[in-house]
Amino acid sequence: MALGEARTHVRFFVILNIILGTACLLQVTQAIGNRAYNNVSETALLLFILGGAIAPTCVISVFRELHNPQQSDVVYSLPMSAKERYASRILTVFYLQLLPVIVWSGIATAVTVLLFNYVPWEVDSWWIWHNTRPREALQMFFLYVTSVLFLETVTVICAICCGRRAEMRYFTYIAAISISAAPLMIRTRLMSEMGGQVTKPGIIYFLWSFSALGDYVDTSISIWRVLLVTVSSTLISLGVIVAMFFFYRKRDAGTAGKPVVSRIFFELVILLGLVTYYTLFLFEGSPETVVAVALIIYMVIHLVTFRDILSGRKVAWWLGKFTATTVLFLFIVFVAYMTDGFGSIHYIPSRNLDGAGILVSGDGYMTGYAGSEAYRRSWMRDYNDVEYMDRKEITDAEVRKVVEICQKYAASGKKSMKGFYDKLWGTESYYGFLRESDRNEAFEVKIWLPGKPEDAEAVMDQQFYLTYGQALQLVKELEETGILNIRRFWK
Repeated sequence: MALGEARTHVRFFVILNIILGTACLLQVTQAIGNRAYNNVSETALLLFILGGAIAPTCVISVFRELHNPQQSDVVYSLPMSAKERYASRILTVFYLQLLPVIVWSGIATAVTVLLFNYVPWEVDSWWIWHNTRPREALQMFFLYVTSVLFLETVTVICAICCGRRAEMRYFTYIAAISISAAPLMIRTRLMSEMGGQVTKPGIIYFLWSFSALGDYVDTSISIWRVLLVTVSSTLISLGVIVAMFFFYRKRDAGTAGKPVVSRIFFELVILLGLVTYYTLFLFEGSPETVVAVALIIYMVIHLVTFRDILSGRKVAWWLGKFTATTVLFLFIVFVAYMTDGFGSIHYIPSRNLDGAGILVSGDGYMTGYAGSEAYRRSWMRDYNDVEYMDRKEITDAEVRKVVEICQKYAASGKKSMKGFYDKLWGTESYYGFLRESDRNEAFEVKIWLPGKPEDAEAVMDQQFYLTYGQALQLVKELEETGILNIRRFWK
């Protein structure tokens, strides 16, 4: 039944296989021609991404009875149960989209890895495997297939909750991007902008999203961690697909052609999309401009979706929803500002830091480092003027003492509405003026875990800004500890 359905979409199947087949050929050619460090074709990667990104076209076409009134009348009149129809549609999507993705990307990955293993290396092949493209290609294969399945699953949700092809398509991309970006970016942005902390997110932020495809191809990530993300995300996708059957069986011929079948779904996606947009752009320049652009996009989506029921009352309701969402989001950001990133400004790694390396640097003004000489040589190449103590390692208590002194000054600033407004411009933005980083001295504190320098991991990276007077006091207090030597450049 599913194979017969798949034959009705042969054009899509041929186009997809041309795209993925070309990508596979380019990757195999690259792997044969250059089996060393640069053995992954960027063009092939782009084509593989394109092949995955058109998954919504496949799903929406297969579930055509949900948006096409003519097809809906025919399909719902057939002697088939909802379970049979749904299973047939899901298997058809597997045959048309997911199976070619697995086969073509699997061939490209297998060739890349196998050719690498037969290279007569004159250097340590273990190091090459753990630090270059073959391992990255293997990790990317797992994450790529998982990401395509994630996008297909989100499309299934949108196809069942919408009744028009256009809404199914653009809501899919809004929902997929928002699910991937919002949890990770809200955490990272509020911590970094309001608390100055840049800490590594937990694995939960990379489940069932595109985020892992960007972060977990890093060869420093354990392959078992990649497999955990892959397996967990796959199980979530399968669970969601099964759960969506109970919504699918409630659809009938009369819902085809309606822009939105589930209003709750529509409101959730719009809310998540608006929050994601604010999180991505609110700290990158003028907050007024960001809100104005958000209002335009918000209203356009509503006008396009509900153009048949347009009225002044409806427009006022949409404006009210937008205003309420914006105010609520800004209130959460304001709470983050008042609490210095929900307390993240006081974060110190909980693990034992005996033997760790710690760097306290001012932007071109002062630099002090404490830790082993091996760490200094491995990690401090960018700090040519670093001043360091002549000792092998420092204790956990000494590391914490330095961090606590810095964080005391970082959290000493007075709170005000003007300060909050300045924060909305973003400390790293180039579009604002009178930014915090322009009128104050910039500082940074980094901590590396103890161990081999080549395996070192920065477990804390905190930035903060002080006035000139506060900066002098901080430097003086750090010097008095006897833990760091401080090299200053102030006149």
